Amino acid sequence: MTARTSTKGKPTEGALTVDRLRSVLDYDKETGCFSWRVTGRGIRGLGARAGALSDSGGGGKYIKIRIDGTLYLAHRLAWFWAHGVWPEREIDHRDCDGTNNAFSNLRLASSGQNKGNARIRSDNTSGFKGVVKYGQGGWAAQISTKRFGGFDSAEAAAVAYDELARQLFGEFARTNEAMRLI
Repeated sequence: MTARTSTKGKPTEGALTVDRLRSVLDYDKETGCFSWRVTGRGIRGLGARAGALSDSGGGGKYIKIRIDGTLYLAHRLAWFWAHGVWPEREIDHRDCDGTNNAFSNLRLASSGQNKGNARIRSDNTSGFKGVVKYGQGGWAAQISTKRFGGFDSAEAAAVAYDELARQLFGEFARTNEAMRLI
């Protein structure tokens, strides 16, 4: 039976074991790169870098690796390889680079925490993360469906966003201040 994965890259029953993973791939915790320990169909050779760049559909880029006919997200494989168990939650890339799978760059996160560490959206028009136009020329700080408005400037709304993000996301908060946007 071939294992299948969900859209989050989480394996279903009968999926890859840590022993099988470690028998076919080496993982360098410092660089985050996987390399093949075996040869076969679709594998360029022993020691060749494993995986291919894939667009997540949400604007992010990630590395995916096919093992025994099933595609896996490399950051989830890194966690599995290092800990011997599949991650129970999402994996956050501290630096927001989905291709940087160095173990020090990976941490378990809730969906909200993972979103709290997101970069500024590409369709942003204010120039600040979490800042939107509000009312007649005003500005608001917004996280998900929570909106706090009535600011005279986008900069003031950005400061309010940063404060709220720190309260909601703690160490996962990617603020305008941290991104040097204010």
